[in-house]
Parts: sequence; structure tokens; C-alpha cells
Amino acid sequence: MYNWSTDTTKLKKDKKAYTIWRLEQMVNFGLGKEKINAKELKEN
Repeated sequence: MYNWSTDTTKLKKDKKAYTIWRLEQMVNFGLGKEKINAKELKEN
């Protein structure tokens, strides 16, 4: 997944925030070739 509007290097320092941000991006803007982990989605 490629995102041009967010500095992911800083975001990756907070694992929980990065996970939630990544899931939101995948749901809102498409998955590309990735799949969403069902367990991860249910937890967040």
C-alpha cells in the first residue's frame, strides 16, 4: 500500500496507531493486492 499524504516512518513508532491508520486506509481507499487480516480488523 502506498500513501503519499502521511509520514509512515513517524507513525510506525506507535504500533497501535499505525495498525488503525493502515486498516482505515485499506478500507477507505482500496486494498490493492493486499488482504485485510480478519483477526486484526475485529480487534481494532
